[in-house]
Amino acid sequence: MSLLRKYKQLTHLLLLLLAGYSWSAYARPVHHELEVWIEPESHAIKVTDTIKLPEPDNTEYRFQLNSNLKPELTGKGELEVIAQGAESTDTGMDRDLIEHPDSVQVSEYRVTGVTGGQFTLRYSGTINYPLRQTGGEYARGFSQSPGIISTQGVYLAGSSHWVPAWKDQLLTYRMSVHLPSGWQSVAQGSRSEAGEWRADKPTEEIHLIAATFHFYEKHQGKIRLQAYLRSEDAALAEKYLGVTGQYLEMYNKLIGPYPYSKFALVENFWETGYGMPSFTLLGSKVIRFPFILHSSYPHELLHNWWGNSVYVDFTQGNWCEGLTTYMADHLVAEQRGRGAVYRRTALQAYGDYVTAENDFPLSRFRSRHDAASSAIGYNKAAMVFDMLRDQVGDEVFRKSLARFYRDNRFKRAGYKEIAQAFEQETGKDWDAFFDQWIQRPSAPVIKLLNPRLDENKQGTFEVRFTLAQQQDGKSFDLKVPVVVQFEDNTERRFIHLDQTSKSFLLEYDRRPVKLLIDPGFNLFRRLHNEEIPPALSQMFGATNPLMILPSTVDKEALGRYKQLAAIWRKDKPLELVLDAHLDQLPKNRAIWIMDRQNRFAGSNILVPPSESFELTDKELAIGKDRYALAEHSIVVTARNPRNSAATVAFMHIHSKDAVEGMARKLPHYGKYSYLAFSGSAPDNRLKGIWTTAESPLVKAFSSVDSLPPPPARPALAELPPLVTAESMMEDINYLSSSDLQGREPGGEGIAKAEKYIARAMQGAGLRAAGDNGDWLQPFSLEGPRGTTIVTNNIIGLLPGTSDELAHSPVVISAHYDHLGHGWPDVRKGNEGKIHPGADDNASGVAVMLELARQLGKSPMKRPVLFLATSAEEAGLVGARHFVTTNKRWPHIMANLNLDTVGRLEDHKLMVFGASSAREWPFIFMGIGAVTGIQSEIVTKELDASDNIAFVEAGIPAIQLFSGIHQDYHRPSDTADKIDAAGLVSVARVSREIVEYLAQREEPLTNQIAQKQPNKQKKKPSRKVSSGVVPDFAFSGSGVRVQEVIPDSPAMVAGILPEDIIIGVEDTPVTDLRSYAEVLRTFSPGQTVIMKVIRAEKPHRLRITLQAR
Repeated sequence: MSLLRKYKQLTHLLLLLLAGYSWSAYARPVHHELEVWIEPESHAIKVTDTIKLPEPDNTEYRFQLNSNLKPELTGKGELEVIAQGAESTDTGMDRDLIEHPDSVQVSEYRVTGVTGGQFTLRYSGTINYPLRQTGGEYARGFSQSPGIISTQGVYLAGSSHWVPAWKDQLLTYRMSVHLPSGWQSVAQGSRSEAGEWRADKPTEEIHLIAATFHFYEKHQGKIRLQAYLRSEDAALAEKYLGVTGQYLEMYNKLIGPYPYSKFALVENFWETGYGMPSFTLLGSKVIRFPFILHSSYPHELLHNWWGNSVYVDFTQGNWCEGLTTYMADHLVAEQRGRGAVYRRTALQAYGDYVTAENDFPLSRFRSRHDAASSAIGYNKAAMVFDMLRDQVGDEVFRKSLARFYRDNRFKRAGYKEIAQAFEQETGKDWDAFFDQWIQRPSAPVIKLLNPRLDENKQGTFEVRFTLAQQQDGKSFDLKVPVVVQFEDNTERRFIHLDQTSKSFLLEYDRRPVKLLIDPGFNLFRRLHNEEIPPALSQMFGATNPLMILPSTVDKEALGRYKQLAAIWRKDKPLELVLDAHLDQLPKNRAIWIMDRQNRFAGSNILVPPSESFELTDKELAIGKDRYALAEHSIVVTARNPRNSAATVAFMHIHSKDAVEGMARKLPHYGKYSYLAFSGSAPDNRLKGIWTTAESPLVKAFSSVDSLPPPPARPALAELPPLVTAESMMEDINYLSSSDLQGREPGGEGIAKAEKYIARAMQGAGLRAAGDNGDWLQPFSLEGPRGTTIVTNNIIGLLPGTSDELAHSPVVISAHYDHLGHGWPDVRKGNEGKIHPGADDNASGVAVMLELARQLGKSPMKRPVLFLATSAEEAGLVGARHFVTTNKRWPHIMANLNLDTVGRLEDHKLMVFGASSAREWPFIFMGIGAVTGIQSEIVTKELDASDNIAFVEAGIPAIQLFSGIHQDYHRPSDTADKIDAAGLVSVARVSREIVEYLAQREEPLTNQIAQKQPNKQKKKPSRKVSSGVVPDFAFSGSGVRVQEVIPDSPAMVAGILPEDIIIGVEDTPVTDLRSYAEVLRTFSPGQTVIMKVIRAEKPHRLRITLQAR
């Protein structure tokens, strides 16, 4: 079950007590042979069900059925109604439905006089329960229904009681479904060629989904990967099928074979997030959220192992939500290097939402119904599995879970069976561990006391400290992770704390620098305030929140905040007061401070833990980002200045239309410290978490400028990549080989490159889109010594599916030329040498060709042009020729330019040109959330690559760039230095960009101040070099030094990395462009004064420039 879903609860026992009758449950499954007729217009269903029971000698059989359905028995025997119109407490996935006045009414029947345990029922009636909004914290959640038959679609599940049911009874079935013409059905199990659904493995309920679908399928081994979409969208289907294959492969290896013959994504006609055996049912908006693919979707898929094949024995507590959360949500975070952040957020949610009054043990968890039950059943349970893994090690943890799965497939199981699996793998008794964490509520509170470092006469070192448990009640038996850091490495161990207070001594033969208690948040415990940032979860978890309204705003503005409060007060008490009625902030409450005009919205009260925060009457500034209050709704949290244990939150709502959306969305952003939204929806534009102060569980023994961080634990499993580096590295190896002679325009080598790229485009399924019906677009330029060179762009087309967008493509570009033997740019001493250009720009071409291979068989709404340009090194000549002569595609939507993307390593991917459209920063924010790959938008313009040609034509365009290096434009730019893993990351980001743009119908919001193509005389080439490698991502004034080339003028002059160059001689340097301009004025051998800022102090350094 995802964060959107509630799992089935087997609570028939309550119904039986209320109704005063009893049932029999069978050890083996009941089998159904079903033939079903559906009439959507009349909400009607008709069923013939032949039932075979596993106890053939019984004299009577009792079952339940929806009271709207009237059964009759065919053949011998008698059917008797023994109870009518009882309210069902089995609500399937949606436990909240029991609260609704129109919950399903069921009747109980008795069958007698049949032999062999087999009989046939015919029944019919209507099922059409209205959608209801779920309850929860401040209007959270989606709508749900126990069952619907309508012209929009069919949703039937266990909660519908549409199939005769026996108490706690597993079942198997075969089912034929008759639907209106053009409709298709989906159920668990497999479907035969004749259309019959078959579930031979025991299951808990029968789901039947139907609508008019567009069906997509691919195979992964014996498993069918499927997508049922309500509108034609091959690109979306392909994306889901690809990701499904990735996660199936990963979980097959991690747990064991996938238990079904198919997995299907099914689009629902209202917003849901359900996971059924062998398929998931997601709403139309949900499936189009890009982050769902690597958040809720793997969670739903994993439920096919946990919950939908190993069923939950609810008498022991619902274990599957915690385990699925740990092995899906937590694992995704861990794969992205954010496992500790995820665990801290999970512990923070427990601390913010769970109190002594609403706490309960995991053995009592059935499903979540509010934030507190979610923090227990999902977060605490996930942390229990993390502690278990920490104690046994990854390999034993994997083997134990694989055993648990193998031994309990298609059975009900609980924590007892999990403990047995671990006992069998470890040979150790785990009863005490599970008893403490499953049967006991609450959490330990750990405090570090009297830490000190002693040096002995023998030259050894003793770390002494005391740990205390400060929670109410008896002590926990804890294995506490302890990390000791040294100057060059880290040691991690466990210590045993089973008392209220216990002292420890750790001995080392070298000097420890720092002591850290549980720095990775691997121990389930209540966190200290200093360990967690102010966040919205503290506001929504508060029991007595206060909202302070502004007294001086107009009636309309005040009405916005009152409307928000009215919505939230439906779920939870919320006191309102005007700021004029308070002398000071209350100390012990969570406080909402509404509007910038509020007298408590001053800088003396809103003091978040960040120096980059500023809130004025007109805007919010956080770091480099600025958000005008006239256009944005803002939320910022901080500690209460009168009580650091309490949180305050400032909120500004910029329009009345945004109120309902803010009320609905904010509870889902609980882990965040600050947010910005725009529009009436509203759409999120900024989200972040404040950094925290040093934990009270950390003690530094000496001051060291930089310590290596404690090593992160490797992920429990790795997701197989959709994009692999092999084919891209093949491209780079060939394009940068000596046979191609550096790909100089007009040469034999570049002609070979042209043929290679054209063949690759053709093989990917693209269409030739050159000037003469082939792949080439010829043009000429002035070459060395006044010669004329003829060279070619190479153009491939992936047509779109929309006629309306046929002339508005997305263009992916990468230049394939380089410097050959040193034209048009060569460093002194490299004349006549081959310049391979592996990074610049065989890497960009390789990523472009990989995108063609990935996307070439899955058209999107817009066409996509793949443009390999020539003569980029000579001044963007090929790109400018394409743009200025283009007549076929008059409304190009956007350009993604790939240039020098092969040396990413552990750096952020740089993005140039994001100011050309308003949406670019938000696109990259979303991609970061989806892929976990971080990018950095470079705010300074750099007219260095082909995207500039598109910007000059008024077309939004960006360049991806992995960073400059010492091999740039040198013979040493070779294929062996390419970062293959980084190349995969660039390809993933690029694919996300292209898919988003090509599926978007609206144009981007153009922000280009119209430029004219650069037709001025060619600037004189720069003759000198300083040996400085600049930091392209630096956004301040000047040029920050990233590296200094060994033995270069800069190194001789004493220039250091992190220096900021602010001037050369009397000419100011404000950015890379002005730096390049001033260097053009000098000749080799000249000595100049270079002005730098180092550690905030100015320096003047004499540097003798050398020939470039």
